[in-house]
Amino acid sequence: MSPTMPKPNKRYTAVILYVATALALDEAPLYEEEVVLIEAHSEAEAKHKAIEYAKQQETSYKNGDGETIVNTFKGIVDVQRMIDADMAHGSTLYVRHFRDYQAYESFEPMLKGEPL
Repeated sequence: MSPTMPKPNKRYTAVILYVATALALDEAPLYEEEVVLIEAHSEAEAKHKAIEYAKQQETSYKNGDGETIVNTFKGIVDVQRMIDADMAHGSTLYVRHFRDYQAYESFEPMLKGEPL
């Protein structure tokens, strides 16, 4: 009988980047960031688990127009230990800092109310 691994006691957030492409269209790809909760013993283990999770999310499907859409894992943007691990109302899950608001605004369509 092998010893059981103790349950991970640390929580991390992983920012995962995906790209959705339509196979038959000349549309620009649509990128998606997803922030997920990962339980792990270390940051290295959390990153490994995030990659495994992201690869399992890859899929393809037919949209309403019958076009094949392919969602592909593009990369891990960040993995960091959760600031508030208790997960209560108002808990901070992930924080990102940046200096160039115009660059951020240029790639984030929802800031301007643009449809996806």
